[in-house]
Amino acid sequence: MTKSISAIQELIYRRTNHGPENSYICNAILRNYGAIKATVLATIMDRCFPKMDEWFVFPHKEQMKILNLSEYHIRECKKFFIQHNIITTQIKGMPAKEWYLFNPEAFQQFVDNLRKTEEAE
Repeated sequence: MTKSISAIQELIYRRTNHGPENSYICNAILRNYGAIKATVLATIMDRCFPKMDEWFVFPHKEQMKILNLSEYHIRECKKFFIQHNIITTQIKGMPAKEWYLFNPEAFQQFVDNLRKTEEAE
């Protein structure tokens, strides 16, 4: 378990502005939301990096293969990130595909809210 958590931390760390607070971000997401959400978020960030302001396709089947998670877990995490405005999705094209857009500003606000919550405790 420790090995997989380290891998999650490393993946999130690589995709967040390499500064001193990166280890805080990794640990806060893991502590507050668990390894599954942290892993899915890190994978989405990895997929859209370095062009975080562009739409990209990331099919559920591909996510399931990469993460070794069920479609249920992928959908639940996606719903969570949409509710927090971290990602936006659209169905476009023929055949229809789900497109994702990562919102770095909402992610930063999400991290700031985590920090405020942890400081209040």
